[in-house]
Amino acid sequence: MSVSIYDTAWASMVFKAHDAEAGWLFPESFLFILDHQLTDGSWPSESCDLDGILNTLAGLLALLIHREKGAGTNSDVPQDLLSRISKATVWLERKLEHWDPSACDSVGFEVLIPSLTRLLQNHGIVFPFPRLKALAMMGEKKMSKLKMSAIYSGQQATILHSVEALVGRIDFDKLAHLKVGGSMMGSPSATSAYLMYSSAWDEEAESYLRDVFQRGQGHGSGGFPSAFPSEVFEITWTLSTLLEFGFTPQELSESSVGILGDYLEELLNKSGGTVGYAAGMMHDADDTAKALQSLYLLGRTNIGTGRLISEFSNGACFKTYEAERNPSPSANCNVLKALLLAPRVSDHAASILKATQFLCDVWFSGSLHDKWNQSPEYSMMLLCQSMMKLIQQWHAGELNSLPYSLIQDKILIILVQILSRTLLGQEDQGSWANGSHEVTAYAVLTLIELSSLPYSLRLKDAISIAISKGQQFLSKHLGHWTPSSIWIEKVTYSSPLLTSAYCLAALHATARFDSASIMSDRSSEAKLQKFQHFFSRLPLFAPVDKRDVKMQVAMHEGSVFFPYLKRIEFDIFPPTGAEDSKYLEYIPFTWTTCNVLSDPVPTQVLLDMMVISMLNFQADAYIEKVVGKKFGKNLEIVRKVIDNVCTPSEYQNASITNINGFHEEDLPTEGTTAMMNVSHEDHAPDLREIKEVLSRYANFVLGHPSVRRSKPGMQSRVRKELAIYLHAQVTSIDDNLRLAKSRTDPDFQSVSSLYEWVRTTGADHTSCPYSFAFFQCLITPAGKDCCSTVPQSYLMQDLGRQLATSCRMLNDYGSIARDQADCNFNCIDCREF
Repeated sequence: MSVSIYDTAWASMVFKAHDAEAGWLFPESFLFILDHQLTDGSWPSESCDLDGILNTLAGLLALLIHREKGAGTNSDVPQDLLSRISKATVWLERKLEHWDPSACDSVGFEVLIPSLTRLLQNHGIVFPFPRLKALAMMGEKKMSKLKMSAIYSGQQATILHSVEALVGRIDFDKLAHLKVGGSMMGSPSATSAYLMYSSAWDEEAESYLRDVFQRGQGHGSGGFPSAFPSEVFEITWTLSTLLEFGFTPQELSESSVGILGDYLEELLNKSGGTVGYAAGMMHDADDTAKALQSLYLLGRTNIGTGRLISEFSNGACFKTYEAERNPSPSANCNVLKALLLAPRVSDHAASILKATQFLCDVWFSGSLHDKWNQSPEYSMMLLCQSMMKLIQQWHAGELNSLPYSLIQDKILIILVQILSRTLLGQEDQGSWANGSHEVTAYAVLTLIELSSLPYSLRLKDAISIAISKGQQFLSKHLGHWTPSSIWIEKVTYSSPLLTSAYCLAALHATARFDSASIMSDRSSEAKLQKFQHFFSRLPLFAPVDKRDVKMQVAMHEGSVFFPYLKRIEFDIFPPTGAEDSKYLEYIPFTWTTCNVLSDPVPTQVLLDMMVISMLNFQADAYIEKVVGKKFGKNLEIVRKVIDNVCTPSEYQNASITNINGFHEEDLPTEGTTAMMNVSHEDHAPDLREIKEVLSRYANFVLGHPSVRRSKPGMQSRVRKELAIYLHAQVTSIDDNLRLAKSRTDPDFQSVSSLYEWVRTTGADHTSCPYSFAFFQCLITPAGKDCCSTVPQSYLMQDLGRQLATSCRMLNDYGSIARDQADCNFNCIDCREF
């Protein structure tokens, strides 16, 4: 692993006062820290704010401790030490003022930062930043899971890797028996803290740090890595990557591969089937899964997946290790890949289904942010590999118990979206992520993995060109690949070994285009081209960069959503005419084309809005063709039904998959105003049917999980806007009837002005205001406000109303002739015209 400022700072603070040659154990490390302090007082942040904060907190603590020891030691105290301390303090004050820890997911940060601030407070420096209390609560939650007595008795725990966070909370003298190879769980910073705060000097721990000093990536310069050793991690990630993408043991040196295979097999046998990132370290699911993958790819199948499943299965997913704060998508991908490579795949169907469903949920919710690698392309590569392997095993008949809907409605959508985002992320020079060699390799491997899916000929060409450009970029820099600091430990790090492995794999692998990977249904390809031509002509897409590629991937993305919409088409509204499906075809493409223009919304949001779009079209058609036909002369009874189905009691216990909001006693009764001129015997069945249909509709909208988890004010707004929308539909029936009357009554005059109608009934009739309120629930975390201030809330509603008004005008402008023929009220029927 690359050198870590954070761990180097801790090593620089170790003072050996237990023999005649008292002094700093690593004076070179303090010089390293001094040399790398920036002019603004901070230390470098490799790839995220947290890096800079942790590095600077630890660096500042090192400066203070060296000032406290003063001169006369074996390292020179710089003359500008006070200035350095002052600058670092000011930088941290400013940075912590605006830092949001909720966006972080690095190893142990929730206990490390509160601990460092306490240690600095002992030196008179206080950082009362706004979110310190919330961060401390996160740390205490993690600490509450620890049982110190169990740790003292010998139980391995991940906190030992960050034991410097327990200064003042743990007796370091009771930890000696927990060392692994002289270290605290392979962490130079934790081992340094152990030496600093133990009452007796530990020669084995000193020997470990001196070994890391020489053999780590610092090579005697004073720099320390975040973890050492990490041989299982390095071997398994390298070996499995190269084997998976086509290298044979013969090409890699059969004897060398044999030695590595023997080593992994021996470790797994010795420990009963699980391993950690190095021999003796706490076992975890990630390294165990990668070790099993490596062996299975070598044809060594003696060790099964039983311990992997039993030890790391955790509710709805697999945990990386015990007491994990939140699950890792990449670890679950690696577990899934191991299960799919294992002998007798069908025996693991239940575990495969669990990991798959978890990963699908992660993707659909837009939360594929991993705790071990910052690159989205890395997570997409792993997800793509695991899902493609699952499809292969499913096609081979090994996973017949998996529901077809999981493949069709989840996995295929995910794979096509990964393809879309990977293609669109490529830069002009053929690279990804601002010219990162390693990330470019991830993306190339993703496209190669996806090349066997069925595509149109034009998209197949786009994939082929993207792969070629990416490989050319890597070839151009062959031998000079620059590692990227995208791997996550306490701070981010890079690995030259892993960079080389992924780049070599990307250059060696080849796309698997064949006749099966090209869309054989010419009518389907022709339909996609028709829609692409239509959307490409819209002004919205005229100035778009890479328009052709964006349109192609948007069309393919839309095509995989369509089967789901088609299958649920009449779950809520019954068919009202042959033209229903004609409009349905446009819905997924409308959303996917807009979604490729900028940062994409989560897949579940996209799908929910497609469903809402379909239901809104159907509601319009149903009220016009069914309700208007049966109750056009008695619309008040329909309004009562609308008010009834939109009340909270109607949907508070609704289930989206089993909706039945109709109650006989809710119907208007004989003698009421709503039932005037209606024969109960003749029309009650029709009214019951309308009530049932509108109840299903309202229950879907108002009982949607995203709406129900929203704050009461947001729920109320959706309910209110839905009722207004349905009432606008009924008003539209009345407007149309009055318009028809005007055709035979020369004295008839519209009562509505354009301004009044287009901003009220006309806008509400489009469904935009209520759909916009629904959308805000989809994108707002549970219990939060979509808008945090009154001006934001005002502007958000104003934007929604303006969009609805524009939509109404544009719609009416484009349908003047049709509305006149069908006698539908149009903007031009307002009194000004």
